[in-house]
Amino acid sequence: MLDKQISTSHKIPDPRIPGQASFIPEPEKGGLLGHVREVKQDFHGAMIRWHEQYGDLVKFRLGRQRVYLLSHPQFAEEVLINQQDVFSKVYNPDKPRGLSLVLGNGLITSQRALWKKQRRLMQPIFYRSGLKDLVPKITAAGTKLIEEWQQSDLSKPMDISAQMTRLTLEVITQTMFSTCVQSEVPQFAPALKNVLAFAQNNAFNPLAPPLFIPTRANREFKKSKAILDNLISGIVNKRKHSGKRYQDLLDVLLYTVDESSGQTMSQQQIVDEALTIFCAGHETTANALSWTWYLLSQNPAICQKLHSELDSVLDGRIPNVNDLASLVYTRAVLEESIRLYPPAIVLIRKVMKDTEINGYKLLKGALAIVNIRNIHHHSDIWHKPDSFNPERFLGDNKDNIQRLSYLPFGAGPRVCIGNHLALMEGQLLLAYIAQHYALSLVKGHPVKEELAVTLRPKYGLSMVCKAR
Repeated sequence: MLDKQISTSHKIPDPRIPGQASFIPEPEKGGLLGHVREVKQDFHGAMIRWHEQYGDLVKFRLGRQRVYLLSHPQFAEEVLINQQDVFSKVYNPDKPRGLSLVLGNGLITSQRALWKKQRRLMQPIFYRSGLKDLVPKITAAGTKLIEEWQQSDLSKPMDISAQMTRLTLEVITQTMFSTCVQSEVPQFAPALKNVLAFAQNNAFNPLAPPLFIPTRANREFKKSKAILDNLISGIVNKRKHSGKRYQDLLDVLLYTVDESSGQTMSQQQIVDEALTIFCAGHETTANALSWTWYLLSQNPAICQKLHSELDSVLDGRIPNVNDLASLVYTRAVLEESIRLYPPAIVLIRKVMKDTEINGYKLLKGALAIVNIRNIHHHSDIWHKPDSFNPERFLGDNKDNIQRLSYLPFGAGPRVCIGNHLALMEGQLLLAYIAQHYALSLVKGHPVKEELAVTLRPKYGLSMVCKAR
């Protein structure tokens, strides 16, 4: 078996031992502002270092805000499942910060009754039983990309990260909104990148100036946010005026009547929900595929094994829904990729009252950050955690993966609503493209992780495509 059982590590002290129940390690303090400097410089790197140096539960401070960093499945289970009422989503409609500045009161940021109602309304679209109907639209987007590549000069490198963004944008708009926004990509992609970077900095910077102050960063954010809002509003209004029905997510948002009020959603709620699905539904899958191409380029033996499965199962044809069960190694490659590079690496909650986790006291008003990346790389859980090994997700190895040690889509009631769609889409597109092309990273191209809400390649991924 490749993966270890969760051990009783020194990183999770036994609360029965005097002095351990209340002590939570903290990195060296940086004065009145606490650890703002480290977080501002490289929050992703800081969280990795603090986990390695101080263990699975670390506290730090951003100005007056106390923050707990949790990097173990047992802690994740307490926050996301066992004590979900104590650990609440962070959203204040009067003073939005971070991602709520971008997505408003959509499904990712909303809370309590509104979240439950919206989740219940949208969930049927994402049921596994209905996802098979979306496969032709996913493969059609793949066909369009492959045709473009066939007409391109493949000797020239391309940013595969940008290519995957274009591809997954086409998928999300066709499957959820029955439209196409390819002509808008040159504007949309940089605007989205800008607002997500702004949201990341805003969420953890107590010195961030309010939006009404016309700093350069604030002006750029507003400009980029307007591009996103106008695009989504345009899609919504065009559908409204057309009167056409497509039985897609946008139809649900536009026409579903609330049983208690007898009313449909407000225009702002529709835009918030549409923007949430639009952004989250393509950004995470684009990053997952981008990192997968990088990992395959660095592991030729695994790439060859993938190609062998594709040649055997597909024999050059377009994959369909019936092929998914046979493409087991393809699925394992994707799952291992998002273990190493989970698209969303942190889940943030607010501690609503004093509580305890594994004997540790966590105080009301603090933020709790479950770090998925640290859990996915935990040396007490995963054998050679930093190595790329799809065998972890095959047969008995997959069956023995420990509870909540793999959670790329979160866990508990607020698990990602599109998790099954994302995995199906990723498996199909990986299979479709990989059977036609092998990708290699341009020599000397820098590869660095960047946390801008999602985990993306900071400098893109300059790669050369070679037809098979």
